[in-house]
Amino acid sequence: MAEYVLTALRFDQIVSAPGQQLEYRRRRRGDVIELADDEALRLVRAGAVKPVESPTLDDHGDSDDHGDQDDGDDQGEGPPPASVPGPPKKTALVADWVDYAVAQFESTNGQRGLPRADAEALTKQDLIEALT
Repeated sequence: MAEYVLTALRFDQIVSAPGQQLEYRRRRRGDVIELADDEALRLVRAGAVKPVESPTLDDHGDSDDHGDQDDGDDQGEGPPPASVPGPPKKTALVADWVDYAVAQFESTNGQRGLPRADAEALTKQDLIEALT
């Protein structure tokens, strides 16, 4: 089991054992929750949770990150970019569509989506057509 941060508005986490009376805990956005691997995979794919990212502390209270700086010389090394959730509903606000366009652009290194300035210049209908 690992810890995840809830990004969805609400999640009713079942805490009872199978065959027992149903018990659950209501979780809200921002809550840190422990999930089994199979449930975590399902919720990460749905965009409902993300892994907790906190630096670990050593005996002196210093973080394990010793200031390694990005020299911009990665050339595609490291993990692939995080997957971006699917597009917003067509009834979503323009700002949601702009954020989606920018997330697509950033996660694919400019292969899909739009830079923020370009996305903000378009109408919602233009964004929907460009991104779906």
